[in-house]
Amino acid sequence: EVIKYLDVIVDGPFMIDKKNNQAKWKGSDNQRVIDVKRTISEGGIHEHTT
Repeated sequence: EVIKYLDVIVDGPFMIDKKNNQAKWKGSDNQRVIDVKRTISEGGIHEHTT
């Protein structure tokens, strides 16, 4: 129920060997930033793009 109040969510574990200090909202390159509103409204998984 909380998820409907989120705009984005970071999916995947932080992996030190894939650490990326330049990535927006995530700590490592293996993680995805999911656009929650679009995912809910359109179905499927939609990654947030900047």
